[in-house]
Formats: sequence, C-alpha cells, structure tokens
Amino acid sequence: KKTFFLYETVMSSQFAVAFYHLGNRNWRGAVILLGEGINRLGYYRPVYAEISVEDLCGQSVKILKALQQAGQEKVDDFLPLLAGAEVADLRLPKIIKVAKN
Repeated sequence: KKTFFLYETVMSSQFAVAFYHLGNRNWRGAVILLGEGINRLGYYRPVYAEISVEDLCGQSVKILKALQQAGQEKVDDFLPLLAGAEVADLRLPKIIKVAKN
C-alpha cells in the first residue's frame, strides 16, 4: 500500500496536476499542488522503492520556492520548463533510481 501511495503521488496526482496547472497559467493551482505533493512524499524520505525521494523533493522545493517568489504575474516565465528547458537554473523534477544496498 505504501508503494502504491508513493507512485500515485509522484506519477499521477499532485506533481502531474501541478505542472498541468502551470501549463494553463494557473499559478495558484500549481503552487498548491506542488506543495501538497512535496508534503505527501515526506513520509518516504530519503529513499523508498529505489527512488531518491529526497532528491525529488529537493528539486520540487526549488521550483515551488521560485514560483512563490515570482508570483502570479510571472507565471509565464516558467512555461519553458514544460518543454524541457531550463529556467533560472531549474528543470522539471526527475525521478532518480538509486542502487539497492
């Protein structure tokens, strides 16, 4: 059940929908869901199911903070992230698999 919850959080709900909202220029929705996704993953830190949850959260926190500091007026500045571009030293979070011990 824990593994399903992890994959649900990462793959389908909070993060995916947060970036969907960003693509629709819905700053508030992106910020709220990105924050919720980060909070939900806290239980799985630092590594769970061979995924570096700590790294995923760290990448996501950087984007969340940048969005919060930029505010609604600058949401368009972050749209290139969705096309794989780098924005202010940020990229979309990547899931990193770690080796088993």
